Amino acid sequence: QARSAAARRGGAAVNRPGFRAAAVIARADKKEDAPAASIKGGGKGGEEGAKDYGKTLFGMLAKNGDCMMVSTGITKSGLQEMLMEEGSKEYTLFAPSDDAFGTYAKKIGVTKLDFFDIDNLPEIMKNHLVEGKLPMDSIPEEITTLAGNTIKAPKVVMNKGRSKKRWANFNSTNGCFHIIDEVLEA
Repeated sequence: QARSAAARRGGAAVNRPGFRAAAVIARADKKEDAPAASIKGGGKGGEEGAKDYGKTLFGMLAKNGDCMMVSTGITKSGLQEMLMEEGSKEYTLFAPSDDAFGTYAKKIGVTKLDFFDIDNLPEIMKNHLVEGKLPMDSIPEEITTLAGNTIKAPKVVMNKGRSKKRWANFNSTNGCFHIIDEVLEA
């Protein structure tokens, strides 16, 4: 019987095999809703352990650590499936950075978490999507969003300052996205 350091000092003995058996029993009781192959990365967390959405626009966005709020907003707005469809249409997403969403949430008087419960969230998310694939060098001065608004195209930069971190032209099988510093309003 294995004993912990506390047990050797006079505490109760710890039966490690019993712990392992309990873990096996707990796993055996779990329902298996999804096949194990649908999640890659071995449970490490972050990009390595996240659910794999493929190379679609939503999949590439979900893998980007600077776009967690826009990914959540798209999911809560019911746009995820549309951005995961391959072959039918291409889209360009002007994805506000998490910092831009934080600033916007503060501006409208809500927390970042409460932002996802606002009534016009779907319209805000659609205001960042346009039909067609628009690489950085093909963005017109004005764009018509999926929300039906024609607005001035946001400023898109490949890198900020001397940083080598990429902010634009993230390609996918059904479009592309660019990270921007603002939340677009009609």
